[in-house]
Amino acid sequence: MNNITNTLEAEAEILRRIDEQVQKMSPEIRGEAFQILVRRHLGGDTAVTSEATAAPKATGKKTRRPKSGSDLVVIRDLSLKGEKDRVSLRDFYSQKKPGSFVEHNTLFTFYLNRLCDIDAVTPSHIYTCYADVGARKPGAFYQSLLDTSRKGWIDTSDTERIRVTVVGENFVEQDLPKVEGVK
Repeated sequence: MNNITNTLEAEAEILRRIDEQVQKMSPEIRGEAFQILVRRHLGGDTAVTSEATAAPKATGKKTRRPKSGSDLVVIRDLSLKGEKDRVSLRDFYSQKKPGSFVEHNTLFTFYLNRLCDIDAVTPSHIYTCYADVGARKPGAFYQSLLDTSRKGWIDTSDTERIRVTVVGENFVEQDLPKVEGVK
């Protein structure tokens, strides 16, 4: 029994020293470094938890697997045709001539929010607009929406209710070529 106690005390001392050493490292590598040093000094498949291994999880950052875009669908019953009080999306698109993906996203969101009066715009609505006008779709579709949001042109805080912002409205109305009959 005395021999086991000595072994446990020696291992505890090794763990304490390892913990002191890894505390000097950046939080991103601390947990992995702790496990490597434990395996090196104590050997075997030791699964030891300590404050050092928990530190990277305590950063509060959410880790999300990026969406692939495979869940995007064309919304068949979305009316993008012109009506007597509304220009068609194709005409609006050809007159405004957006260039980049962020300009496309802003224009489509503006059209859906302001001209079609759709409040619950989803990524699939915007995807449908790309399909309707025959424009190239972004390979990283969700990332392009986030990039547009970072510019301040759309609000993607709720992806089931994407909204054009005032800055985005100004961009479409003032910076893209003007369309007669649209403010």
